[in-house]
Amino acid sequence: MLDSIIDKNLMFLQKHGIAMETDDDKDIYKYGLQLIYSYIINISIILSISVCFHRLYQTSIMVFVFALLQAFGGGYHAKTRVKCLSLMIIGSIAGNILINIISNYNVFIIISAIVLSVLILTLGPVKNENHPVSKRIYRRSKVTVQIIIISCIFAAMLLLQVNRNVESSAIVSTLYLYFVSLITAKSPAFYSRQKTAIPCKKRYLK
Repeated sequence: MLDSIIDKNLMFLQKHGIAMETDDDKDIYKYGLQLIYSYIINISIILSISVCFHRLYQTSIMVFVFALLQAFGGGYHAKTRVKCLSLMIIGSIAGNILINIISNYNVFIIISAIVLSVLILTLGPVKNENHPVSKRIYRRSKVTVQIIIISCIFAAMLLLQVNRNVESSAIVSTLYLYFVSLITAKSPAFYSRQKTAIPCKKRYLK
């Protein structure tokens, strides 16, 4: 169904003057549209789950913080859209359950924030052998992750001070989820799959 919608979008773009002279041009536009629709579907499902937990605002915090960390620090990336969506659903449910569990324990939130921050800063950023970057960019990413983590700790502590435990728990829950993403990405099994993985564009166009 999604492929049919994308094909209609491509026809619409061509009809309105967007040049697609080769198959590669068409594949690039198709891949871009697949990403856009995938993001829309993923975010819609995650927000629907958050409504079920009555945690729309807190889930939005989780998605924002996790996206920042994943963008600059790397992490586990699923090989297919279905697996990606499944992991996002599991992560969203796990994050909301974790919020409910730890939001009443201030000391646990503080300890978790500190320990997870140290672990994440020690492990990240993750180097991707399929997409190597220069040492300068890697150092810049590491500094950015450090800033994000420090900001998360500061925000979590500040929220606790003003009795916003649930929002503070959302930040800490995100750190838990991102830590799992990091250790999964750094596992030997993940690296062996990455070395044989097909290029991203071709993978999604299959």
